[in-house]
Amino acid sequence: MDELYYDFHTHNTAPNPTIIKMICVRPGEVGYAAAIHPWDTGAPDIEEQFAILEKQSTSLAAIGETGLDRLRGAPLPRQIEIFQKHLAIATAHRLPVVIHNVKCTHEILSLLKTPQLTLWHRAPVRPTNLQAIISRGAMVSFRAAELAQLDPALVPLRQLGLETDDSEDDIRQTYELAAALWKLPLPELKKHLADNFHRIFTCM
Repeated sequence: MDELYYDFHTHNTAPNPTIIKMICVRPGEVGYAAAIHPWDTGAPDIEEQFAILEKQSTSLAAIGETGLDRLRGAPLPRQIEIFQKHLAIATAHRLPVVIHNVKCTHEILSLLKTPQLTLWHRAPVRPTNLQAIISRGAMVSFRAAELAQLDPALVPLRQLGLETDDSEDDIRQTYELAAALWKLPLPELKKHLADNFHRIFTCM
């Protein structure tokens, strides 16, 4: 297990024996998490996609990525309606939710039930938003680019994840950056992240 790395959120499906990936896909596609992405919330076949997702949910480790995006996708009221349907499916099947958030931290927090097990991917690094999310017990995940702007004192190790999302980053290099940032030996950081990954994604 010591040689393994965990990518908490990615769209990269290429297999790698040393990297355990939480692959997020659209309903009906092959992955460990599925949802209607906020960018796709204007599609005409939303109800059909939800029917597929409902059937698929018994074989998933998470619902996601879903959430709200103030810059892309359907008008925000429609996105909220779709997000709430995702939350209902996650609650019914006791699954965590991988959250996409662009300039909607307050709105998302207001919609989440407590406790709702969530991973905020590419979580905001702005202290006020990040602290609001952390205080709710959520897990937060960052790419290398976000780590460069992050105050590590704001993120308890128990709530930390690392990811590549749709970038060309090597998750192993992101781990090295994080180990330096939190001033930890790499093996110790890897143990924390392995524990975090299996705690939130219990089906993996």
